[in-house]
Amino acid sequence: MRQILEAFNETRMMKVDDITGKTMLEMMKFICFNKIEDTSEDFLYDLYYAADKYDIRALKELCVSNFRKDLTPENVFKKIAYAKKFNIHLL
Repeated sequence: MRQILEAFNETRMMKVDDITGKTMLEMMKFICFNKIEDTSEDFLYDLYYAADKYDIRALKELCVSNFRKDLTPENVFKKIAYAKKFNIHLL
């Protein structure tokens, strides 16, 4: 969270190249309202990345919970690869 605040410059603008506007908006909604609307698998990967980057633990836990919920034989290898990439031990 501190990184977010430090990223603002004097004009109150923040440049974020590796997170989409949609992902940033959903992350901010989570910070304000403690819930997420888009739980599609690919979007959750983006959201987890953002939560990990800014160390928002509750959002990371929510994403992991959704990863577990939607685990199927068709997506298990993709999720394992993602878990290894981000060192997620909860899967």
